[in-house]
Amino acid sequence: MLPSTGLGADGPRNLYNAVLVASTKATAEQGVVVAMNNIVVGARDVLKSNTVQPDTFIAGNFGKVGTIFNNKVTYESKPLRKHTYQTPFKVDNLTKLPKVGVKKLTGLDVTVDIQQATMENKTATITVTRKDNGVVTVYTVKFIADSSQNPTFEPAPPRSVYLSDLPAPSIAATATSSGVYSITLKPTNGVYGKDGKGQVTFQKGFTVEPLIMKQVPTGYTEETYRNSFINQENSKKYINYSSVTWDIEGKGYTSFDATVGTRYGGSTFSDVTINFYVDGVKVDAATRNYVGTAANAEQDVASKDVHIEIPEGAKTFTIQLDPYGQGKLQTTSANSDKGKPDFARQDITIFGNARFNIPDTEALIGELTPLWATSYPNHRGHDGKNERFMVNKGWGFPEDIGKEKKLLGVAADGSEVAFTNGFTMHGITSYGMKNGEPELKADGSRKSDAEIKAEYVNADNFERYSSISFNVKDFSNFSTTLSIAWGQKNHKKANATVRFYTDGVVARKVPINGKTWGVDVNLDLTGVRRLTIQLDPENLDKTITESNPADWANGDIVTFGNAKFTKSATIEIDPQDQNTYLSDLADSEHTTAKKVSDQSDGQDGLTIAVTDPASGVHFMYKNSDKNTIWGYSHVNDNGPTNDQISFNKWLTMEPLVAAQVGKIYGKTPAEAKGALEMEYRQTFVNGDDGKAFADYSSVTWNIDGKGYDVFRCTLGPRGGNTWSATDVNVNIYVDGVLRFTKNIRRWTGATDVEVDLTGAKTFTIQLDPLGDGTKTDDLASGDILIFGDARFVKLANRLTHTHTYDQNVWVAGEYGHWNACTGCSEHLNYEQHTPNGEPTDTDPKTCTKCGKIMQEPLGHVLEHIGTKPATCTENGRKEYFYCTRCGLYYADEECTMQITGPDDPSLVIQANGHSMTHVGAVEPTYDHVGNIEYWYCSACRKYFADALGAQELTSSVILPKKEAPSSIVPILPLLDERFPFVDVPVNSWYYASVRGAWENGLIDGVTAYAFKPDNQLTVAQAIKLAAALHQMQTSGSVTLTNGHPWYNTYLAYAIRNKVVGEEYKSYTAAQMNAPVTRGEFVHILRGATNYYTVRNEVADNAIPDVKVTDAYGADIYTFYRAGILTGSDAKGTFHADSTIRRSEVSAILNRMYDVSARQSIALK
Repeated sequence: MLPSTGLGADGPRNLYNAVLVASTKATAEQGVVVAMNNIVVGARDVLKSNTVQPDTFIAGNFGKVGTIFNNKVTYESKPLRKHTYQTPFKVDNLTKLPKVGVKKLTGLDVTVDIQQATMENKTATITVTRKDNGVVTVYTVKFIADSSQNPTFEPAPPRSVYLSDLPAPSIAATATSSGVYSITLKPTNGVYGKDGKGQVTFQKGFTVEPLIMKQVPTGYTEETYRNSFINQENSKKYINYSSVTWDIEGKGYTSFDATVGTRYGGSTFSDVTINFYVDGVKVDAATRNYVGTAANAEQDVASKDVHIEIPEGAKTFTIQLDPYGQGKLQTTSANSDKGKPDFARQDITIFGNARFNIPDTEALIGELTPLWATSYPNHRGHDGKNERFMVNKGWGFPEDIGKEKKLLGVAADGSEVAFTNGFTMHGITSYGMKNGEPELKADGSRKSDAEIKAEYVNADNFERYSSISFNVKDFSNFSTTLSIAWGQKNHKKANATVRFYTDGVVARKVPINGKTWGVDVNLDLTGVRRLTIQLDPENLDKTITESNPADWANGDIVTFGNAKFTKSATIEIDPQDQNTYLSDLADSEHTTAKKVSDQSDGQDGLTIAVTDPASGVHFMYKNSDKNTIWGYSHVNDNGPTNDQISFNKWLTMEPLVAAQVGKIYGKTPAEAKGALEMEYRQTFVNGDDGKAFADYSSVTWNIDGKGYDVFRCTLGPRGGNTWSATDVNVNIYVDGVLRFTKNIRRWTGATDVEVDLTGAKTFTIQLDPLGDGTKTDDLASGDILIFGDARFVKLANRLTHTHTYDQNVWVAGEYGHWNACTGCSEHLNYEQHTPNGEPTDTDPKTCTKCGKIMQEPLGHVLEHIGTKPATCTENGRKEYFYCTRCGLYYADEECTMQITGPDDPSLVIQANGHSMTHVGAVEPTYDHVGNIEYWYCSACRKYFADALGAQELTSSVILPKKEAPSSIVPILPLLDERFPFVDVPVNSWYYASVRGAWENGLIDGVTAYAFKPDNQLTVAQAIKLAAALHQMQTSGSVTLTNGHPWYNTYLAYAIRNKVVGEEYKSYTAAQMNAPVTRGEFVHILRGATNYYTVRNEVADNAIPDVKVTDAYGADIYTFYRAGILTGSDAKGTFHADSTIRRSEVSAILNRMYDVSARQSIALK
């Protein structure tokens, strides 16, 4: 908001509108809203767009929901998403709440709130709020994007436990138990199966042969014995028949995988069914049947992959080989008992790579690629191995971090301890290297430790000083054992600080010296995106001599043993979106523009991909398998910083160039530059021959029916192509409607782009080489851009959802409207707005279908004609307003009351009539002047010869004194014949004050000729004076007249204009007519004007009888400092509780009205 003292301050209006919105019944259907600048915006969608303008709050994606006009709230749309008390999130049956991570980013005062939105869909929301009056900058957003859109760590696959490596499971040992015939867990030469083409070997796995005839108890055949389990004879269970079981309780297994089939070389008569059970419950989806035939055994029994999810808390896992199979190949074997069918013949089954899977909940620090760090080997005697890894400022990183077999630190008891994982850090020193050389100053001398650190301590990126940083969004915990390196134990010079930053905020710091042994560090990373570890080597030993130089890092080698990150198995912050990278799409899916023929560059075989009027771009290249491309994550005034950002998936594009334009016009590239380029561009701007501007210098993808939700990329100049001429506008169209625009210059930092694609059919990227229009001699010079990680995205929370919506309810957006899914709010049936025509002064341009205000009313252009006050004899006229645009007249500035014109009867202010006082004739004497008979009007301050005011007296009504003999000495004060008050002598101290106040219309006499200078002033009279002074100051005249009671008009005016407070409304007549104290009189007059420029230096409590904290004390000191009050003596005594005389009042009024009459004082 603008400050209250600024012109057009919007604070009062915003407060009033907030109350208006809250009291409007329809607001109850909107959820939480924000009311500012005469619009209403849904709180879910509100964005702060400007730090200084009053129209800062907007809803960029969904538009405003209502308008406040003429003190009326009109809603144009309402949310379909459930809100307030109807939201699905309830805590009634929860045993614990979702985890919430709240972190601050250093130097930016930004809070990042990451929380799980619902228990059902496990989607997440990220809210970024800046606490001051700023907006979230691209740099701030990049902190989040570094870890969410460009992760440096891909989650490792689940850790596997092979069943062949486990102890033997429970199997049959006697002929009376079911079991299997045999299980071979570790075949010497692997396990042989079939893949449909031949033999396939598995190094891990096992073979199982099912129950055979010799295991069947006496009295049973294979078939009757099998049936005894199916029919549960003697409480037998089918799961126990021909099966093997593993105990998995408490093992943490989450799934089982294997490649299952019959053994290679013996499948002609195979007929077996493989069943899997978890805690005795059969997993039907995993059942496999293997049936061989003598004619085509190779194909029919090919191995098949099996995947089984194991629920949390499972206790047993069972594999059953039912040799009956499908009953198709039960043949009589020569070796069978008495010629009976042999169920298990050739049913030996292989389980290749059979394994239980455990989620990989840990990552060693060496398994992550850091966001920044520089190795610093072969310096000061260090050998460059991981044990001697040291951190400098920069971006390189040694490949072998975390791989060293032994890392020596100091245990808490002072003994040596060897870690198999971890790293060491050595604080940055004056030998800090840039490009392999010590960092030097401009004069060639080496920078000191202090100078290097000062560059970072005094900047926002101190976190990057002597540090290493990791993307940790996939982890919930970091732990390590920290100590001084074993070789530096008890080192007297070791003196440093290790700081752990989470998203830029120090989460823990550990002081380092030679006695730092075995310090366990455990950090909660829930919701954290970036972990930075800093070793600040500043040495606190200030004794610096020639023999003891300021080598801060001397001895500061710190060991981080068993440094690892741990995942949480229970929290899922980031849903997994499905990305389709534009660089992976075939050329057939977009209009491809190839480089135009240019006689001078040897590329004559290439032509524009699409013919005029669709122009295409100069070129568009995609990433190859071998190349990456890089840009700048952010820049400063001097160009790019070292914050390079690289992409494996990318597009580079250059807009339409002069060579292409020349090809179209039959001109050379040199002839086409400048004017001809502009001419060709203008044919698209003007729509010549049906051309659309979206086709100019553009590439379009067909995405109809693909189901994409959004487009995302990181946009900026290509790294290394920082030409000073770079100036290009990137426009993105969806179905031909502009959705995004950005001007890219030489040093434009990376910009994260997201565009909604709901229901879209076409997606167009346009590179308009005109840019901001300042360079027109060669439009496309230097305009090569990178679209890093450009991708179409299917959002995770929309992938498996069935949409429901009301086709008659439209949600209004900026460019179009749609039906919203009641479950996920996805945009369905998107259409562009259909306008109802052009806006007028009073009516907006709106969409005929959804009611969206596309353009506000033009509004009136008003000329204000001020009030003409009525006089005693002539009518006046109220103020009115004339619109120079529409030619209409209005009685109010809001244009709600239209009038016919200046002569409209409603504007007439009736004449007041005279307020006459009759003064009879008085004969003059030797001592007194006399006067003629006259009538005096106190309203117009004129004298008349009659009671009706028909004849005005223009000459003086005063008759001079008679001339007395020289022996007579006058005994009365001298009088002024032009001044009516006979009791105000010209030689009195208050004459000038009374006359000035009277002539300026600030005060009247008690009667027409008596001022009564010694009379006490009442409260009512004080308020009348304050009201008159305020009106004189603001309008140039006093038009207030008496009411009933007489002071009512003045009191109402004073309260309405905040001259006095509301408390005077409750004053009784007796209180109003009581004498006013000097202190209250000053308090009442204080609000009559704002002109209180300090003239005198009067310290607080310098007035002897007035403290600043006294009642009316602040107002009294304001008057003293402004020179309005001077006090009754040299000390400035005021007598605040005394009454005040009319003569004193006139002096105060004069000084308030006329700044030049104010006094300079110096209290003694």
